[in-house]
This record gives sequence, C-alpha cells and structure tokens, in this order.
Amino acid sequence: MTMGWADALTAELKRSMPSGALLGLVLDGDDTVLELELLRVSIGHRGQGHADRVLGRICAEADARELTVVCTPTDEFGADRRRLEHLYRRHGFAAATPENQLTKHSWQRPPAHPRPPVGVDVETVRRLRAGLDFYLPLAADISRDWHYPTFADLVLAHGRLYAPAPWPGGLQHPGRCFAAAHALADREGWTYCEGFALVPSSADSVPHGAAEHAWCLTDDGRVADPALPDGYATLYWGLPLAEAFHAEHRQARGNDAILTYAPTPSGPNSTRSCAPNCPLPPWFRSQGPHRRPSGRHEHARDRRTYPPQGRPRNGGDPLAPAGGPRRMRR
Repeated sequence: MTMGWADALTAELKRSMPSGALLGLVLDGDDTVLELELLRVSIGHRGQGHADRVLGRICAEADARELTVVCTPTDEFGADRRRLEHLYRRHGFAAATPENQLTKHSWQRPPAHPRPPVGVDVETVRRLRAGLDFYLPLAADISRDWHYPTFADLVLAHGRLYAPAPWPGGLQHPGRCFAAAHALADREGWTYCEGFALVPSSADSVPHGAAEHAWCLTDDGRVADPALPDGYATLYWGLPLAEAFHAEHRQARGNDAILTYAPTPSGPNSTRSCAPNCPLPPWFRSQGPHRRPSGRHEHARDRRTYPPQGRPRNGGDPLAPAGGPRRMRR
C-alpha cells in the first residue's frame, strides 16, 4: 500500500506542532490496517486541537481506502489518559483491550462506512453513520470506562446493515417498536434485532436521523418491521440477538428494549461486559436461518417498576450495576 499521504501528514505534524503538544506519529500499513502511534499528547488546548484535526484527516483518508485504523499510544511521557480517550472517541475509535489500558493496539476504528447492502447507496450509509456518531460523546459518566459507553458504540463495533423490505403483512404498531418486535419474534419464530433506523428527522436542518429501533429478521434474513410503514426507514443498522439471550433477558425486561433504554443508556450488560475484540459476543446470532427451530416461545412478563435509568437494580440480575466488569451469563 502506498503510504505517501500518511508520510506527508507526519511531516506536517512534526513541523507545525507547538512544543510538547504532540511529538509525532509513527505509521505503518498493509492492505487492510493502518497502524498509528501517538507518541505524546499534552493537556494543552492548542496542541489537542491540532492533534484532533490531523487525526481527523488520517481517519478520512483511511475511510476512503476502507482501512481499519489502529492507534498504539504510549503514556510514558505523561500523556493525559482522559484527553486521549476523548480524542479517540470523537473520531469513532473504541478500546480494543480489557480495562481500556493505553497499551499497544488499545484503540481501533473500523472503516466509517461499511459496504452498503444491495439496493442501498453509499450516501444513505453515510447519513446513518453520522447519526450514530452524534451519540458517541453522550455517554453517561457511569459508563465512560465501559467497553461500549453508548449503545451506538456497541452497534458500530458489532452491528450489521440491513436494507428495508416490504412488510410481510399483518397489523403494525407505530410507536411501539420494542414491544411489537418482541411479539413478532415470539409469534413467528423470527430473529429479534435492536439497533438504529435511518428515518426522517424532526430537525429542519437535518433531513434524516438515527433513531433507536427494534425489528425482526425473517427466515431468509429480510427485515420485518412491525412498527414503521413501508418507505419510512431507509436503512437499518443493528444486532441480531441469539435466541437464548433474547429469551433470558426478555423475562426481566418484559416488552422493553434489551440492549438500550435511551440514547445514553445506563449500561445494559452487553455494553459493560462484552470483550471489544470478540467478533461474536455470546448474545450475537452469527449465521444460519433466522427462525427458532422449536417454534413459539412464551415468556413470563416481569412487572416490576424499573428505576429511571430503565433496568432493575437487583444485585442478582445480570443487568444490574456492579463494581467492575462482569461476564454475561450464557
């Protein structure tokens, strides 16, 4: 791979940075990965801003080449860890090692615009990606050190893109996407998904927005959306849940969302506990038919009153907060 553009950015950075702000970059690349080493980032506002601009240009170039960017920062010069984290997160990076330690290969960023599904143009994917990026800095304080501080982080790391498909028929329930998708999955044996849908935005200056949403996948993997009329959503980006995970957490969550409750969730266990470098978390449906082999399943409804953040605080519940990361029950 030709690295001329990266070499030019490195030279510019070394020439223009104020003293002690960002000492330099060491870059190496192959056909799929660009490795970037930040030697030092100070707490100085001027240096941080310039580092932000240069890193943004590097990410833009990597996106154009469909490269994954891997940051390998060192803190041996006393770099401010929190500022480094904020710098990376602003550009779509996620921690790639346990405990978010700033060690080799600790932050990585996949291409910003994954390959669109058949029938969807690249610009539609860009708009939905921009909507997810909007949520990244909105992580609650309690979840900033989790593997996936927001639901958007989780979807960007493990989500799949789905093109809209005609509603297969039956009654739809606008405004009740989670309850309707749960019911449809139970009735038809289809796969339940949570993620984001690209829908018209209420903001005049933004033509489309990313809305948290739930839907199902039919036997052949096509979207079946029991809440939105045909033509309303132009793209889906989400997580198909494994049958066992859906059944287990449905008992505690009832008809509510399983993975998220708001744009800045209090942290369901998936965002807290899943290893970020695990390509297929235990709750993720990897492949095969999107129908449960055993047919219909009924689950008891849990009618407890949840706290404002949207989940039980029972210490025995896998969704309850804990002193440190915990592995999900399989």
